[in-house]
Amino acid sequence: MNLRQIVSDYRLKLMIAIVFTAFLMLFAFSLNRTEVFKELMFERDLKRLDSIGKLAAREIDEYIRGESVEDIREILDIVDNQTEIEFISVLSPDGVVRFSTYRKIEGEINPTRDTEDFWEKEKDIFIKSYPVEIDEVTAGEIQIGYDMRPTKDSIRISRMRALIFNFITVIILFFVGWALSGFLLRPLRNVTAASKRIARGDFSVRLPVKSQDIIGNLAMSMNNMAEQLEGLTGSMEKKVREATRNLNKTNKMLQSQKEELKKKNEKLKEMDKMKSDFVSLVSHELKTPLTSIVGYAKTLLIRDEPEEKKKKYLNVIVSEGSRLASLVDRFLDISMIDSGEFEIVTHEFKLKEFMEETVRFYRKNSSTEIRMEIEENIKVRWDMNAMKQAVGNLIDNALRFTPVDKGVDIKVTIPGDNVNIKIKDYGPGIDEKEFGRIFQKFYRKKNKANAKNKGSGLGLAIVKSIVEMHNGKVSIKSSPGEGAEFTMELPQKSIENKTRDKI
Repeated sequence: MNLRQIVSDYRLKLMIAIVFTAFLMLFAFSLNRTEVFKELMFERDLKRLDSIGKLAAREIDEYIRGESVEDIREILDIVDNQTEIEFISVLSPDGVVRFSTYRKIEGEINPTRDTEDFWEKEKDIFIKSYPVEIDEVTAGEIQIGYDMRPTKDSIRISRMRALIFNFITVIILFFVGWALSGFLLRPLRNVTAASKRIARGDFSVRLPVKSQDIIGNLAMSMNNMAEQLEGLTGSMEKKVREATRNLNKTNKMLQSQKEELKKKNEKLKEMDKMKSDFVSLVSHELKTPLTSIVGYAKTLLIRDEPEEKKKKYLNVIVSEGSRLASLVDRFLDISMIDSGEFEIVTHEFKLKEFMEETVRFYRKNSSTEIRMEIEENIKVRWDMNAMKQAVGNLIDNALRFTPVDKGVDIKVTIPGDNVNIKIKDYGPGIDEKEFGRIFQKFYRKKNKANAKNKGSGLGLAIVKSIVEMHNGKVSIKSSPGEGAEFTMELPQKSIENKTRDKI
């Protein structure tokens, strides 16, 4: 923000302060004026009502003694014809209406009651009673209804006029103040112009000092600064030129060293990342077979099982051990994926038997129901171990996120020359925004479900890589709260050998 903007902002803030102060004073004055006017109107109306009421009570007192009905009604009509008088009634001591300008209530118990507050907003008629005394004995009351609407209208008009007056006054004050502030702040504009010339390198500029206030002190400071800068500029330019030559030489040397260090640093980062990725991958993929081996081994040690079961457990241990050895080999292959040298080896096998064998393992190790549909037992040419790993990763993910009572659905279809393997869970689901990231290595969405189901975030990345190496693709269909369905679309026969670039 330059000095000119500061001056403008200061001018605006000054005007806002003045206008705000003036508005508060005018508001307080108008409020006081309105309240005084309201009190005066109240006293005027109340005195008028009291005068009419007392006069009518004295007149009716005389006619009640003589029981002159016509005279009483004439008095009531005279009072009723007065401005703001809504009605007048003569009441007996027991509250019965004897005479009233509202003829329909005569002879009935008085339906109206006196108004407690003269300024009740919701009431437009103020009602007040005055005693009628005969020989110092109360012979009844006169009740008068006074129309407050004209008075309230007068007060509203007064308030509106005060508001309009205040608004016009504030506007006039703003324009007058704006003009005066512009005149008073003119010296700051001169300082702004001088500062711009100094910024362009013209240190010969000098400001006139006409006062000893803050503006005068600012002008003196600007003059001193310009004088010092003018003296320093010459020597500084010479030193800058000399320093620039030295810096150029040093910069060339540092640039060369920087490029060399950058290359070495990138190599170190890449090696460190490959190491971290490999460790995470090993811990993720070896967990399931190791758990099975340890579980069955403990069972054999703790329980005295029949020979048939022991043989069955040992077969599982051998099978999982073989799978573990195969996975270790696969981890070495994954390191080759990162280097772009990974190769898959395919052979023919029956799809149905392959899927049943893969699913059987997870059924044994999970209490969640796994339902599978497969159309026919065709032959496929895939890398069996790689595809077992891909299918297993998807089943494992589904089991971890699906409630035990809902199960996991697997459906294998054979459209044309392709094979579609769909694995659906009934877990929390995945937002569409995450579809592009869930297949990235180490990506795990931060939510309650993932907090309970710990994983390294490698499974889906491995699935995607293996499927694509078989000339296939993997897709997802999901929405929050509806579970997720992963589909692997693969040709029945993949090429025998294929390498894969980095995941």
